[in-house]
Amino acid sequence: MTSDNVPDAHLATKYWAFISYSHADTKWAEWLHRQLETFPVPGKLVGRQTERGYAVPRRLFPLFRDREELPGASNLAENINAALYGSRYLIVVCSPRSAVSRWVNQEVATFKAMGREDRVLCLIVDGEPNATDKPNSGLLECFAPAVRFGVREDGILTDQRVEPIAADARTGKDGRRDALIKLASGLLGVGFDELKRRAEARRTRVRILLSAAAGVLAVATVLAMYRIWDEQQRANRQAAIAMAVRDFLTNDLLGQADIRSQAGRDYDVNPNLTVREALERADSRIGGRFTKEPLVEAAIRGTVGDAFLGVGDYDAAVRQLELAVSLTNTNLGPEHPDTLTSINDLGTAYLAAGKLNQALQLFQEVLEIEKKKLGPQHPKTIVSLNNLGMAYLEVGTLDQAVPLLEEALARRKAAIGPKHPDTLSTMNNLAIVYYKAGKLDQALPLSEEVLELRKDTLGPEHPDTLSTTINLASAYAEAGKLDQALPLLEEVITLQKSKLGPEHPETLSTMNNLVFAYLTAGKAEQALPLSKEVLAMREVTLGLKHPDTLSSMSHLANAYELSGKVEEAIEILKEVLELQKEAIGPEHPDTLTTMNNLATAYYQVGKLDQALPLTKEVLELRTAHLGPQHPDTLTSMNNLGMAYSKAGKLAEAVPLLEATLELQKAKLGPAHPETANTMYNLAFVYSGVGKIDQALLLLEGFLEIQEATLGSEHPKTAVILLNMADLYHRAGRETEAEKTEAHIKEILQKSN
Repeated sequence: MTSDNVPDAHLATKYWAFISYSHADTKWAEWLHRQLETFPVPGKLVGRQTERGYAVPRRLFPLFRDREELPGASNLAENINAALYGSRYLIVVCSPRSAVSRWVNQEVATFKAMGREDRVLCLIVDGEPNATDKPNSGLLECFAPAVRFGVREDGILTDQRVEPIAADARTGKDGRRDALIKLASGLLGVGFDELKRRAEARRTRVRILLSAAAGVLAVATVLAMYRIWDEQQRANRQAAIAMAVRDFLTNDLLGQADIRSQAGRDYDVNPNLTVREALERADSRIGGRFTKEPLVEAAIRGTVGDAFLGVGDYDAAVRQLELAVSLTNTNLGPEHPDTLTSINDLGTAYLAAGKLNQALQLFQEVLEIEKKKLGPQHPKTIVSLNNLGMAYLEVGTLDQAVPLLEEALARRKAAIGPKHPDTLSTMNNLAIVYYKAGKLDQALPLSEEVLELRKDTLGPEHPDTLSTTINLASAYAEAGKLDQALPLLEEVITLQKSKLGPEHPETLSTMNNLVFAYLTAGKAEQALPLSKEVLAMREVTLGLKHPDTLSSMSHLANAYELSGKVEEAIEILKEVLELQKEAIGPEHPDTLTTMNNLATAYYQVGKLDQALPLTKEVLELRTAHLGPQHPDTLTSMNNLGMAYSKAGKLAEAVPLLEATLELQKAKLGPAHPETANTMYNLAFVYSGVGKIDQALLLLEGFLEIQEATLGSEHPKTAVILLNMADLYHRAGRETEAEKTEAHIKEILQKSN
């Protein structure tokens, strides 16, 4: 889609430009960022009205170039989408690395889909434009597909070729200086010839002034020359590293696409080589080749590690990124920006691999270094506060996640305002943590506030707005407000089907969330067919072993279980468990969750000889890998207590459930849903051993929590009251029993 060249003076922009680049081209992106933000705009041009409706500024500031915010998913992170929306222009650093980067391609497609195709500028640093048109030339393409082709409003590429506006920094082409001026002229809305003429005139004036002051400034001149030389040396080193990385990716990784190249290696020729197999083969060729170039090896291992992470091989990703951190730390020092970037990447890989404590330690290290070197108010420090808070969420230490995100939100509000996209991203993260911590009275209003602000600033159909809508629906479902949750999810799905298509990953993700909401509401008749539909599409589009496909299989098992078809659920869960053990390992948190669900299903069909040892195994593994007080570990303690109860081992059940309840009260709070669930279970066990008064005391507390969440007239409340009435009779408290039964009748009459 090509947009009309219309003025954009009223465009809600924060940034002059968004710089999109491959991780391997970081030094080029840093150079471009620094040069443009400090570009000396000629004073006589400042204030001139351009054809786009804005005046020429004094500075091209700020530009967006930040890859340190944690990704929330396989799609662009919320802050990246917001920055694209809030940028006048998109500058793409074009090289063979960026040409094959899915993130660069997705950023360009997202920007073009906003109707801004004519505001995409390119900086060619390596490779050859449109080399794919000449497959026998031996040249590498430098333009990503979204750069070379038009893009529809839904982000889908068309077959219509476009000719991007490009500056060429390569030797023998424009060169660095003219390429920089070309990009600046595009951003400023000023002709290249005029801007270059004025820039050359300024340089001449500066040379004259320097010559006149040569005697006075001799020492300063020498120092300045040294800094220029040092900067050039660093740039040369980084260029050499980038070239070595490119050569490795070209020859050892991408070169395997040619079976003739495979034939010359020490492994079998495979014409259908997968990306993962190509990465594994390339990995075997790294060791020992770069002993004299440790930073080259670090860059290569970082790139290969990110690629392993993308294909879901978490262990391989961790191994590569650990080596990259070791190399950068040894050769650059623990506080160098490149080392901190490597540490952040490794922390992300640790989270994906379920190595939660290791990830947490790394994010803590980065935050402490940035506080010391940059200060608590620096934007990068605030980003690290956010990252550490979300890591604590994954670890289950919610009492530490909450204050970190509250601090990050307060600092962002003070620094950039309450409506800035980054502020809204942190608000959204804090709402998620509140929700996970059971603080629904704080999660709901905060989610509602974020949604309204995003609707106002981004529009009701923006991806970030839809993401917030889904989060709010999840909070409503957890609070028992299903009459509010379900319409929200159904509305989002309708929009996504029309905008993205019924098989788009985002559409399927929301459909999966709707399945979960139906399950929460006990609506098996709706959950079952929808879960089958989502699973079928995910198997086709993502493959059987993809984490999202396995999530859909688990939801299908839950739907069968809710429908009373527990045996079918067991067979599915067994298959999911085997696939997860193979794909992500037997000790990954997701694998342990499936083991837990399988044990629960075994209980329902009376297979205690299979359920009990499986529950014990889950508890042992969660204690070892998540810690004795992680919420998932406490859930396993609760489950084992109930398993002992169902097996008639009440003497083991009572102390285990009592210990679980005390830990949950301290860790999660007395009103958290998990705490309340254990209260109910312990009351059930107390009644079984004749401790009626203790059982009633727990049920009364549980009833208070449920009425606050679901209301005093909810059908589930009636079930609790029915149990309480029975216990009142057993305790000889007939007056209280009669009042409780009368309340039950009122609820049933109103529900009918």
